[in-house]
Amino acid sequence: MKEKQYRTDLAAKDEEFTKSLTATEERIKNESEVKDETIKKLQADNSQIRDDLSRISRENDIILAKLDAARALASKPNGIGKSMALEKENMYGDLSGLIIRDARPNNEGDGILYDCLQTGKNGSKF
Repeated sequence: MKEKQYRTDLAAKDEEFTKSLTATEERIKNESEVKDETIKKLQADNSQIRDDLSRISRENDIILAKLDAARALASKPNGIGKSMALEKENMYGDLSGLIIRDARPNNEGDGILYDCLQTGKNGSKF
């Protein structure tokens, strides 16, 4: 009789353990799937950020090349006035954090349209 009771108790405990183990396996599987999805999303975000960084770096290189070309043109001997104007513009840019890239008459003809870049920690966001 004791042996039968012992076997019954053992079978019940075994069934309870199996249910608990199955529930734990299911929970771990679900958590793993969620974490895998999170990893895939983060990898996609990382890839997008790298692409953005690469694009912005290329844009920066282009802007620097244009700036170097403008400085080289302004520093030619026949352009002393241009050189002085460029120095004033550089000083204004250093002090204000605003680089004037272009200035031309407004379409309505009643003013000047400026194309500027803001630099520093409050500069352009990408």
